[in-house]
Amino acid sequence: MSDTKSPSYPVFKAGLIQIALLFLFNPLFGVLDVIPDAIGFILLIIAVRMTCELASKMTEAGKYFIRCAIINVLQYVGYRLITLWSSGSTTPTLELILIFVTAIGGTVFAYLGFRAFFEGIGDLYSQGGEIPDFLLPVRGRFSRLDKFRHFTYVMLIVRAFFNILPELTALSPDETHVTSAWYQYILAFRAMLMIPPLIVGIVWLVKGLKLFGRIRKDRELQKGLDARFEKDVLPRSWPFIRDAYKGLTVCLLLASVCSVNLILAGKSYLPGFLAGLCAIGAWFCFRRYIRIQLPDILICAGFTLASASAFAMRLVFAGKYEMDNLPYVLANDPSAWPAYVPVMLLSIAEYVLLAALWCRIWIALGRVIEEHTGPFKRVQKRDPELESRTEQAVHAELKRSLRYPVAAALLVGLVNAAYYILSTQWGYIWVAPIPAGLILVATTYTALSRIREGMERKYAFEDRDAGVETHAEID
Repeated sequence: MSDTKSPSYPVFKAGLIQIALLFLFNPLFGVLDVIPDAIGFILLIIAVRMTCELASKMTEAGKYFIRCAIINVLQYVGYRLITLWSSGSTTPTLELILIFVTAIGGTVFAYLGFRAFFEGIGDLYSQGGEIPDFLLPVRGRFSRLDKFRHFTYVMLIVRAFFNILPELTALSPDETHVTSAWYQYILAFRAMLMIPPLIVGIVWLVKGLKLFGRIRKDRELQKGLDARFEKDVLPRSWPFIRDAYKGLTVCLLLASVCSVNLILAGKSYLPGFLAGLCAIGAWFCFRRYIRIQLPDILICAGFTLASASAFAMRLVFAGKYEMDNLPYVLANDPSAWPAYVPVMLLSIAEYVLLAALWCRIWIALGRVIEEHTGPFKRVQKRDPELESRTEQAVHAELKRSLRYPVAAALLVGLVNAAYYILSTQWGYIWVAPIPAGLILVATTYTALSRIREGMERKYAFEDRDAGVETHAEID
């Protein structure tokens, strides 16, 4: 299996950045974001991913863009929770607090991210060769890149201000009988308040499309950057394995969270089939370094199908019967048992297959330990026999650490199967699957961290022995 990886040219994907700008220009009016900003930030991260080894500022920008995407998603989730669980006069206040916190937090992280992003672009194209024209000062003042950078900061501030300002009308108890002149002014021009950030956003979008279109069309500039990437980064396997393992870690942690059977009032708020989709995403991220066998595919497909079917049947059952008082319903309604038995059997099969899926995941990661982890390497006077024994000992220790998440996966399967059997008699047993799932999350994080440390030791020191500077951290 080859550890090296050919770059997907261009290394700096200016065209993808242009698409990302389309998702970021639109203003936010309350929680209404017609084109989700989270997609734009993710596209920015993908567009500059290959450049992180050439400019450290791009790594910093990626971290802030991830936080921006998370805040954007949390705003939707928070708004949904507020509309579901709050009522009366508390709803407008909670919505305003949510908008204020997310707008300010998103603006701060976006400012820091774009600042590092523009500095990273300057670092990329100012190293070696002729400096491109978009980095040169125009009339002795700012370059085109600097002008767009400053305008980006203006756009972020305008968006945040006009996102918060219209929502102040929500604090009024009755918008048709407001006596405050300030509130009357805001109420009269509420719709018009969308116009200023929209105009600024459109101008910002046009300028950004022109700037990155100029970069995308400059073939010589791209060839120079790609050649430097091929010379300085491509011979090292570690950056690619590190990035792949980052994606695998995120997907498996999400899978462990989705494996928690979060049951409240008889309803599950984390559909289990999401764990199967995250497992597929983990394989996709690390597919070049994990050998997938037929049983793995069958178990993952079977679990995803069983989980989706069980989730659908639970929704149908909940539409006819009270899930939060299941023992009483089954005891007093003769038609409930025939409807609940298929739900119970599918739910048991779902979590049995989930436990099997996690066991197969850890078996696959055991093979990753053998191929991609190791001890610190000796620089001088190497003893092959000693190094071989040391490597075997490290592998054995890392594999022993996998016993805990395997046991946690089996516990999750057993506890959830028992829940669906015993909940017909004791409804309060709904609390048992939650701590079992949290144990799986904790052991998954611990095991993945241990494997990461083993990979850092092996690849960081292999590259260092070869005389190549490298970064040992997996952020």
